[in-house]
Amino acid sequence: GVYPYTITTANTAGVGNLVFSAGLGSAAYESRIDLQGTNTAGVAGITLSTASTARMVVTADGDVGIGTTTPLAKLDIQGTQGQLFSVTDDLSGSIFAVSDISGVPIFDVNSSGVSYFDGSVGIGTDDPQANLEVATPMATAYGTIRLRGPGGGRVDFRNATYPVGRISSSATGDMTWL
Repeated sequence: GVYPYTITTANTAGVGNLVFSAGLGSAAYESRIDLQGTNTAGVAGITLSTASTARMVVTADGDVGIGTTTPLAKLDIQGTQGQLFSVTDDLSGSIFAVSDISGVPIFDVNSSGVSYFDGSVGIGTDDPQANLEVATPMATAYGTIRLRGPGGGRVDFRNATYPVGRISSSATGDMTWL
C-alpha cells in the first residue's frame, strides 16, 4: 500500500540517494528531503522540496540556493516578487553585519538605526571615486541628493577637528552658504 512517510535508498552505478518523503495522494501535497550522493564531482547535494518543487538546495560545493537549484554564490536567494530577505531582531546591537576574512567590519546594520559602511558607497555607479558618489546613467539628468526635514536641509563640511563650511536651506527655501 501507500504509506504517508517513506525512506528510499538506491545505489546503482555509483549513485546513492536517501529520500525522506511525506504526503498522501497528489504530488502537489508532497514534501521531500533528497540527499544525493554520487561518484561524479559537483552532483551530490541536498534538496528540500514542497509541492513537488525544489525550494532550497545545498550543492556539493556547499553553495546554498533558495528559490534556485543552481546557486551562483555561497548564498543565492532568488524570487519573482515581494520581499526576498528579512531580518527581525528584538535585541539591541548589530542585527546584520558583513566582515572581511580577518573579522574587520565592512558593513553593519544596527538595531538603533545606525548603519556603518567601511569604504566608498556608490549609488548608480559600481566604481565610486569618493566616499559617497551619486551618478545617473541618463546624459541629460543631474545626480541628485535630497535632504529633507521639517526645518529644511543641511550639508556640513568638516576637517578632522572642526567645521569648515555649511550649505543649508530653511523650510521656506532660503539658502545659506557658510
